[in-house]
Amino acid sequence: MSEPSVPRVTGSFVALITPFDDNGDVDYGAFRTLIEWHAEHGSSAILIMGSTGEVSMLTPEERRIYDLFLDDPDPDKFVSAQEEGRIRSQTGIQDKFTAGLEASGQYLEEIEDIFTSHGVPAEITRLVFVESMFNMKARSKVGASGIWQFMPTTGRLYLGVDSISDERNDPIMASHAAARLLRDNYEALGSWPLAINAYNSGRATLQRAVNVLGTDDIATIILNYSGGVYGFASRNFYPCFLAALELANHHPKYFGKLKIQPRLQYEYYYPRSAQFFGQLVAAAGAGWDEIVHLNPHFSDAVLSDARKIPAGYHLRVPRGSQERFAQAEATILNGGVSPTAIAATEADRARSDLAPSRGDSGPEESDLISPSNALDHP
Repeated sequence: MSEPSVPRVTGSFVALITPFDDNGDVDYGAFRTLIEWHAEHGSSAILIMGSTGEVSMLTPEERRIYDLFLDDPDPDKFVSAQEEGRIRSQTGIQDKFTAGLEASGQYLEEIEDIFTSHGVPAEITRLVFVESMFNMKARSKVGASGIWQFMPTTGRLYLGVDSISDERNDPIMASHAAARLLRDNYEALGSWPLAINAYNSGRATLQRAVNVLGTDDIATIILNYSGGVYGFASRNFYPCFLAALELANHHPKYFGKLKIQPRLQYEYYYPRSAQFFGQLVAAAGAGWDEIVHLNPHFSDAVLSDARKIPAGYHLRVPRGSQERFAQAEATILNGGVSPTAIAATEADRARSDLAPSRGDSGPEESDLISPSNALDHP
């Protein structure tokens, strides 16, 4: 059986690209005008071609991304967006990020208040997810510690680091220090994007970048500056912050319903005399884990009762228990601590995951959002 004949087209043959309006929809009026013009000017056939950007062909997610570019007049904007180095993703961190979001409920409202008190925008608190995923045990191989990942040298500029405590590991004190550092960066560099980037690579590095390129535009610096410690991690640090900000502020959209932990309720007790931690906890009838959790900055020497808490040093205790701790200290000074209470506290300490000298350095810094965030900051 012979195949049906196909009419041959002779004359001019034109391929038309579908025209779009400012909203990204097919412009049917312009489309009709194009067809009529070619019909009137001798075109024998027209092939109607779509476009990779044709909105009617996009999935809902593709349309959402397409709409982000509506205000960009560059005709090559979609091609440029695919250039090497413009898009970066990292897999395998959703569980860590959601765990960090849930844990952050204990402190985040207070940290926002701290940042505001230092003149730092509250949204910059989300930088903590880039630094540590809000992992209270975060320690890096090169010595950075705590949720704000201070190195020892930088930590000592803003915090106490000694045989009694390492305040880098205290979320409240370390947040005061992080806010002060960020504010110092801002006053030196003049913009918050630069101040945030300097938190990773150092104030001097960002100042050199501004001087070399003659601009303080963070996008220009990220794309064009390279020198010293300003490499892959530094270029990605500010974009990582923007990603963390989006995820943290809209977490139900990305992760569904999470079990955000409630804000910690505590107050301060200041011992009138030097006291052994375990003895004071025992005399107050408090839970070992609860008091250690409220005071994560204390050294192993203090937690193992090799060193005393100095007189006047702040101790966080559950809200409403300040008087109980005062009575406990009075009991200790009078030599009346119950052996049963001491034995109970020792048993709690032995069972606790927070007990000292177990050699647990916490998760590695390498699996966080930021590939490297353990530089000396200033």
